[in-house]
Amino acid sequence: MEISWSKLKPKEFEQLCCLILEANDFTDIQWFGESGNDKGRDILAKKVESPLPDVRRNAKWVVQCKRYVSKPPKKDDIASFLTSAREHKPDNVLVALTNTLSSNTKDWLESVRRDYPFQIYLWEERDLLREIHKHKRHISERLPQIYSQSDPVFFYHMIGNEVRFSCNEFEEIDIVVINHGETRKGDIERARETVAEFIEFIKQNEVEFDWPVKPQKRT
Repeated sequence: MEISWSKLKPKEFEQLCCLILEANDFTDIQWFGESGNDKGRDILAKKVESPLPDVRRNAKWVVQCKRYVSKPPKKDDIASFLTSAREHKPDNVLVALTNTLSSNTKDWLESVRRDYPFQIYLWEERDLLREIHKHKRHISERLPQIYSQSDPVFFYHMIGNEVRFSCNEFEEIDIVVINHGETRKGDIERARETVAEFIEFIKQNEVEFDWPVKPQKRT
């Protein structure tokens, strides 16, 4: 999946981060971005942590959402946020950014972790893409424009008298069109039309499954 972060407004990116947190069982999520003065945090949230089997605690998180399109934030940008985050006395701090920190910035961040009274976590672009893919159903209901920018369904190769289509968003699912000839272009186009008609049919009708499938007896 590829996303054009430049087409996503900063507030929409902050909303996306809220939805990802929500999908990961964070609670009491407060978004401060709309006020225009976040005082070192875009989002406050809580999450139950269990460091030991019989120990549970409600940890406080501060999240800063950094939508950097061309270049990642520099050391000074991260340092400024971490300093401001002290005011909120969190247990954990998360920096979510639409880019990847340079090696020098990562080395610096690792060297200063002990200087802060909280744990520091980082979500870079690849981490965000993983979460966007993982929680597609939850996110698409409230921020559908995220997925309108994603890659189209891939067209895969011919197998005998079958035309196979696979979707890059659901690796477990293939749609196979049978009885459409071999590898002629016209057959492939007709198979595509058949798949499009099938998807439209599914969208317009309720789907029921015969579940569970009863195993067949061997004779």
